[in-house]
Amino acid sequence: ARDAALAALPFPHAAFRPGQRQLAETVFKANSAGRCLLAQAPTGIGKTVGSLFPVLKAAPNQRIDKIFFLAAKTPGRQLALDAAATIRGASPS
Repeated sequence: ARDAALAALPFPHAAFRPGQRQLAETVFKANSAGRCLLAQAPTGIGKTVGSLFPVLKAAPNQRIDKIFFLAAKTPGRQLALDAAATIRGASPS
């Protein structure tokens, strides 16, 4: 059920921000290949959703059962929680 829900999960916004689709595709490809990725992007590009969403989409094929999102400071933690809520809100279920 979880894998089917993740496979059906739509992108949580009407459109990608400039550069966000490229980030998301790169994160998805790295995750699918089991590779590490270090990405740098400007403020406002949508890095949190652009990295969390593709990891969730790749999770079923990678047999991932846990995802850790690490933030250096409390505001980063809140951004991740907000992004997860946004993605969850886009879920059809």
